[in-house]
Amino acid sequence: MKRILISLITLSCICCCSKNDNETTDMIPSDTWSSGDYTGNYMDMFIIPKEITLQYFADEYNSPSISIQPEMTEGKSEFFPYWEKNENKLKQYNAYAEYFGDTVYDGYHDMGLVEQVFAVPIKSISIVANRDFDAEHPRGSNLGDVFSLQYLSFYSFIKNGCKNGINNTIWPADSLSKLTEIKSISLFSWRGGTQINFDKLPEIPGKYTFTVTLDFGCDPLTGEKVTVPPASIEIEF
Repeated sequence: MKRILISLITLSCICCCSKNDNETTDMIPSDTWSSGDYTGNYMDMFIIPKEITLQYFADEYNSPSISIQPEMTEGKSEFFPYWEKNENKLKQYNAYAEYFGDTVYDGYHDMGLVEQVFAVPIKSISIVANRDFDAEHPRGSNLGDVFSLQYLSFYSFIKNGCKNGINNTIWPADSLSKLTEIKSISLFSWRGGTQINFDKLPEIPGKYTFTVTLDFGCDPLTGEKVTVPPASIEIEF
C-alpha cells in the first residue's frame, strides 16, 4: 500500500510538472482539473447583460457605494465561459477572446476566482434620484458629478500581452473616475470592488430611490445594440 501511495504521488508530481512546462496557448478541458486549468485566455467568461441588479454597501470599513451586477439568472443574461460544453457557445467565447486580443495568456485559472466581463463596451452611466439630492442637484437631475466609478478593467492588461501579472489572482490596478468623465469602458468587470462610490451624501436625511442606467454599445460579434433596462435601489440615509 505504501508503494502504491508513493507511486500515485510521484505520478501526480509528474503530471503537474508537465502542465507547468506546457507552453501552448491551447485550452485544456476544464474537467482535467478539479479547481481550474491552464488556458490561453485571461478572461474566463464573457457576458451579454440583459438586466442588472444593484446592492448598497456602507459600514465602518467601507464608504457608501452601490455595486452593479448583471442578473445572473440564466435567460436574464447570456454567459459564454471557456468551460462551456455547448459547441456554439464555446465558439462565441473564442470569438470574443479573439476580438479583444485575449489569446496570449498562458497560465493557471483558479475556478474560485473567475474573471467575468461584459463583452460589450459601456458608453456611459447615469444615475438620478427621486428627490432633491442637494441645492445643485434637484430631483431627476444627473448625479454623475457626485459619484465616482471604481472598477477593474482588463483591456489594457490584455493588450499589453498579460505582462503585468503572474496569473489571474493578481489583478490589474483599479480604475476610478467621475461618472461624467466616462466615455467608454471595455472589458468592464464588476468583481473585486467594482462600485459606484458616493463622493458626497444627500443634504437631507431620509429615503432616496436611485436609478442607474447603463448605456451599452453593440455586441462585437453581431453588431446588435445591447439595451439593458434601468435598475433602481432605495437607500435610507
